[in-house]
Amino acid sequence: MIDAVATVCIFVNNQDQAKAFYTEKLGFELRQVSSMGESRWLAVAPKGARTEVILYKLDANWEHYRQTMGKSQALTFNVTDMPALYEDLKARGVSIVQEPDAQPWGTYMMILDPEGNGLLLARSTTVPNMREVLDGLVQSTKRYWSDWSHMLVIRLMKIRRLCTV
Repeated sequence: MIDAVATVCIFVNNQDQAKAFYTEKLGFELRQVSSMGESRWLAVAPKGARTEVILYKLDANWEHYRQTMGKSQALTFNVTDMPALYEDLKARGVSIVQEPDAQPWGTYMMILDPEGNGLLLARSTTVPNMREVLDGLVQSTKRYWSDWSHMLVIRLMKIRRLCTV
């Protein structure tokens, strides 16, 4: 059975420059670097993500993808705090071609990597806000459980305060 998307590729000319951008500017983890002839298998990913982004150097085997380089990629990264990320990326000198824009489905912005590949960063309005979920859980616990659950309510309230999403 298929249970996940394992990798997606972004084609680049300069793997070292791409690695620096994705790890230093975007904060991705470096997951794997393996030799592949004249190129390398270079895998990065957001911390905790299951799917890896392969920064693949264009070669004769992949020449037909050259036309996609330097254009908007069909790839969207989920964002948990758009205002904070926007300020952080600006401070790091990332090329932002579309500032955060609120839409009915969520908020998005577009950035460029050093190769000119456009990357969409989005915060969906359908992603549950964990603070709201915990608020609801605390309220229902207070309303329906007896006094013996008081300690559980206190613990849930502490967890809720720690949530920044």
